[in-house]
Amino acid sequence: MPARAASAVGDSRPSSSPTDAANPTRPFTILMVDDNRINLQLLVTYMNRNRHTYETATNGLEAVETYKSHSLSHPQSPRPQSPSDASSAAPFESVVVNPSERPKAFDVVLMDISMPIMDGLEATRNIRQYERERGLKPSTVIALTGLASATAQQEAFSSGVDIFLTKPVRLKELTKILERVR
Repeated sequence: MPARAASAVGDSRPSSSPTDAANPTRPFTILMVDDNRINLQLLVTYMNRNRHTYETATNGLEAVETYKSHSLSHPQSPRPQSPSDASSAAPFESVVVNPSERPKAFDVVLMDISMPIMDGLEATRNIRQYERERGLKPSTVIALTGLASATAQQEAFSSGVDIFLTKPVRLKELTKILERVR
């Protein structure tokens, strides 16, 4: 089964000019999750070389906590006022937010699947639920895994993974994928 195509992803920060969204060299904000220190160090070197901003986690639970704490540093989408909000005299108004303007915690999450404490599939399900609850624009989740079976791919896609890559992943291939995600 081929990797599922992901839709274009914008920056989690507000665009300061119309050309920012079209800038193909704009760095991503990336969460990298892998329990193998060597794999993580290779990704860190790659991120530094390409000037991407990143955070790391070594298991799924740590990934979910990092994702949530990072999203709290971003402004939330405007929410409609509740009619039961006694502190506001304004009537209930519906606020329509352009999906491309909604904030997101990370542009991309590179997620290992087989990890201790919480695996990458459960972590992805938790991240997707959190995005829905908070009204966040979904991050692109790329599974980086040694599991190559069609069953593993289907379970990953069902969990909310956008792109499924089997290790070892060539960094040139990762660069091409990130360019397509942009």
